[in-house]
Amino acid sequence: MKISIATEDVLTEEVITKILSFKGRFEIVHKLGRKGCGFLTNKLSNFNELAKTHNVLVFFDLDLKPNPNAYKSSLEGKVANKNGSLHILISVREVESWVLADRIGLSAYFNISRDKIERDPDVLPDPKEKIINLAKASKNPLIKKGIPPKAGAAAKVGISYNSLLTNFIWDGWDFTRALEHSQSLRDVSSLIDAL
Repeated sequence: MKISIATEDVLTEEVITKILSFKGRFEIVHKLGRKGCGFLTNKLSNFNELAKTHNVLVFFDLDLKPNPNAYKSSLEGKVANKNGSLHILISVREVESWVLADRIGLSAYFNISRDKIERDPDVLPDPKEKIINLAKASKNPLIKKGIPPKAGAAAKVGISYNSLLTNFIWDGWDFTRALEHSQSLRDVSSLIDAL
C-alpha cells in the first residue's frame, strides 16, 4: 500500500519508517516535514490534497497539551473538507516516549540498568529530557558525549542526538517490546493496522 508520512522531526520520521517496515505492507512514497509542529500545521491543507491519491499520515507530538483527542480534533478542524485518507496521529508526549518504551533495547544500547527506565513512559512530562539524563549516566562514551547538549550550549540536544538514536531505532529498538509499555504507541499501531 502506498503511503506518505509527515513528521515534526528526523527522529519521528525514523521511528515511523521502522514501524511501517515492520508491518511490511507499506511503500512510503513521500517523507515530508521535519521542520517542527508549526510547519506541519500550516501544511495540513497540502497534505489533505495529497491524500486524494493515497493515505497520508501526519504525526504530531502531544507535548504539554492536556488531551490527545482534543488536540487531534483541533488539528482536524483546520482542514476544510478533510479527506478520509488524511490521518492525524499523536504521540504522547513525544516520540521519545516510544523510544523509551523498549526498556530492554535502550538499557542495552545505553549500557545502563533497565530499572532506570520508566515502565510507562507516556506519563513522563518530558521524555526527551529523560533520554538525555539517561545518556549522561551511560557507560558508553559516545552516548554520554553525543546525546546530551554541551554545558552552556543553546541547543537542547547534543550534536549526535539524532544519529545515535537513529542507529538505536534501526539496530536495537524492538517495536513489539515497545508496544508493551506505551498505550500511545499501541493506539497508533492499531490505526495503522486499520488502513
